[in-house]
Amino acid sequence: MNSIYARDYFVDFAHKLLAVYDQDEAKAIAGYVCAELLMIKWQQLNIIQKELSGAEVEHFDKILNRLLNGEPIHYILGYTWFYGLKFDLNPSVLIPRPETEELVDLVLSYCRKNNITAPTIIDLGTGSGCIPISLKKNLPQAQVYGVDIMPNAIITANHNSRLNKTDVNFVEADMLNTTYLIEVLKISQSPVILISNPPYIAQNEAEGIHKNVLKHEPHTALFVPNDDVLLYYKAIANYVQLSLKQGDSVWLEINPLFAQDTISLFQNLSNTIQSYIINDISGKQRFVYVLI
Repeated sequence: MNSIYARDYFVDFAHKLLAVYDQDEAKAIAGYVCAELLMIKWQQLNIIQKELSGAEVEHFDKILNRLLNGEPIHYILGYTWFYGLKFDLNPSVLIPRPETEELVDLVLSYCRKNNITAPTIIDLGTGSGCIPISLKKNLPQAQVYGVDIMPNAIITANHNSRLNKTDVNFVEADMLNTTYLIEVLKISQSPVILISNPPYIAQNEAEGIHKNVLKHEPHTALFVPNDDVLLYYKAIANYVQLSLKQGDSVWLEINPLFAQDTISLFQNLSNTIQSYIINDISGKQRFVYVLI
């Protein structure tokens, strides 16, 4: 076949993606593939006159076809980057979002501000393990747990812990079963930092979700019943009431549509000293902080 320059190929790649994504997303995905697999940033395509081999074009064409079928790029590549670390992914776990990186950053900032170097960290609904692994990487003296009900998620999280050379304890358990959580989590150092990004999208919000998410990402990690949208936050509040002590804290990613209802659960606990909502970088009410 005739040679083709990377710039020409990826401009066309992005154009074809308009069948599935809007213009900004299409360009971002094309740029991500180019950067990850060719190590060339989109802005460098005009400068670096890289010619693609026939094998490279064939490989990129296969990726494009999968993208056009709605498959998320991170599942196609088999990994993503989160808080500067690489995490292998598969359809049994949710693809980590930038908002969750903000949650990790909030916890680390809190630890720095309060000179906390060796907390016990519990992540409920751990999925790929991105939250506890990132925290352990930055707080090496912490004792860190990740909890998930799905066996394949625990396998993936353990793999990612080894990949990133961290020692995180992953526990297969239902976060809705407070009694079992208290029994299985062996807390040996204080303070406790409880963190969670649980399922929080009501089922009637599904029509507003991109089809590649609905078709490929695990619904158990995304959706909650319309008649019990705070299901997981109620369970977390119950665990907080029964298990956390003075000086412990809670950090949650939440659905902005139910921000006030969510924080009310924790304001009404007898052991809560302080609680407030924190906006994400786009100004949405995305996180809840609770001090015990």
